[in-house]
Amino acid sequence: MSLFQTAEPPFRFRQGSRPLLISMPHVGTHVPPALAERFTAEARHVPDTDWHLERLYDFADALGASVLVATHSRYVVDLNRPPDDQNLYPGQDTTGLCPVDTFDKTPIYAAGDLPGAPEIAARRDAIWHPYHRQLQAELDRLKAAHGTIALWDAHSIRSVLPLQERVASVADKADLQEVYNTERHLLYVACTRARDRLLVTGIKPGSVFLEDLETPAR
Repeated sequence: MSLFQTAEPPFRFRQGSRPLLISMPHVGTHVPPALAERFTAEARHVPDTDWHLERLYDFADALGASVLVATHSRYVVDLNRPPDDQNLYPGQDTTGLCPVDTFDKTPIYAAGDLPGAPEIAARRDAIWHPYHRQLQAELDRLKAAHGTIALWDAHSIRSVLPLQERVASVADKADLQEVYNTERHLLYVACTRARDRLLVTGIKPGSVFLEDLETPAR
């Protein structure tokens, strides 16, 4: 019997006509039933999903963009991590290829039933590799057709950072600092996806954590 089985395809793909590919690696919510049984009650709700992205990008088809969408939860396998599970940000606390805890640092697996190397390899082969083969194939096709192309990696994040419900539930100052550290980590992970430029949009009041990212005027 295989160490990992799923009835869901690894991605959904719509081919466009313009030199733009939009990738949504964290919108998937599917967790195979056998795997979900090993998750905690909280983890089964896949709270770290990039919610509503397909609705936010519903203009993509009219724009002529190609769209690649994940189907499985990042808790099954994170499509935005290297296949060798090397840390993208050395020295920082990040989640891995097959995460074992949530962004809130709560366990994903009940009773410590963590995936071993063979199971991780099976998930990588079933989902990660097909997704990235499709990604590369479409990039190659668009480059051959247009010469210059753009890859847009689409993400979303919690609507409010820090999450006020978490802050209000903490009485101890040490625990409160841990909450702030975790919430700050969520914003930094999202922002450090950018290579050359970063655009952050929102409504007032903005997160207090944005002050840490501001560059002093010269």
